[in-house]
Amino acid sequence: MPPFAARCSSFFAYLLLSALAPQTHAQTDPRDALIEDLRRRIDALERRVNEPTTAPPAAPPSPPAKPPVQESAEKDESSRALERTLVREGGLVLPAGTFEVEPRLEYTYRGSDALAIVNLGGLAQVAEQDLKRNEVEASLGIRVGLPWSSQVELRVPYVWLHQNRAIGGTQSESERTSGAGDLELGMAKQLFTERGARPSLLASLNWTSRTGENELGRLSPGSGFHQLQGGLTAVKRQDPLVFFAGLSYSAVLERTRSGTDVDPGDAIAVKAGALLAASPETSLRAGFELSRFGRTKIGGTGIPGSEATVAMLDLGIASLLSSRTLFDLQLGIGLTPDAPDFQLRLSLPIRF
Repeated sequence: MPPFAARCSSFFAYLLLSALAPQTHAQTDPRDALIEDLRRRIDALERRVNEPTTAPPAAPPSPPAKPPVQESAEKDESSRALERTLVREGGLVLPAGTFEVEPRLEYTYRGSDALAIVNLGGLAQVAEQDLKRNEVEASLGIRVGLPWSSQVELRVPYVWLHQNRAIGGTQSESERTSGAGDLELGMAKQLFTERGARPSLLASLNWTSRTGENELGRLSPGSGFHQLQGGLTAVKRQDPLVFFAGLSYSAVLERTRSGTDVDPGDAIAVKAGALLAASPETSLRAGFELSRFGRTKIGGTGIPGSEATVAMLDLGIASLLSSRTLFDLQLGIGLTPDAPDFQLRLSLPIRF
């Protein structure tokens, strides 16, 4: 009720009480009860008028804005599988103080069926040669993230080899061997981070030893030569895709074998591909790699036909099994006669 109307009601009630008051002593109890009831109502009305107006309920507080660090962490979380795959592809380095242990199993098959000069009955003859070679390599790698956007990597392999050769459909030779392969050591450094149209750029330097056993003219788990490889890799993101391209040069160091200088020839390689973040936990990739190996020289003389061109189509899928463990499966398909028919690689990088 408005304050003015309430005061008027109080005033008229007061006049009514004043008119009735002088006769109170002459009235009976019902009149006294009526007067007392009017007083109670007046008091209640005055209290209601004097009470402050109830404020409207306050709006619920808005949730606090997420700090930039938290938003960045959530973005990294949503691209974990993609980021982990980029590290394996050489397009990203581990954060400083982080390391990965990567068990890997790789199977390679090579087959050829062509005419070749072979030894039949003690005589050199031209005959059809059917050659099949199976190679299984199990290795353990360790990557460690270093300060200044760099990392170091070490890989220790063990190799099983089986080769079968059929000559002219009349003779068959089979050979098996196994042993430790060539130790690999590598370093990578991120030179530039992506900004605008400029891609990120990484430089790498890898050394492959000749620690694996190697015998001339025999199936061997080791290459028998030291190799030094330098490369550059560019990476450009266009969510949900990441494109990468690389160029590398491998120098195979000359050495003396049985009193003769042997130089297997250097190699240059280019690669390009793309990664797709199919989901936060899974990424897909496709790539192409082309390598050109130079002519082998023995005693300073080049061996005709020793050059090789290797082209591979790579397809892969990577999925997180847990926050630490990535399952990575890659298939390589040979596109040239010098390339393996196919490669199948399974790895399980575990990050700490």
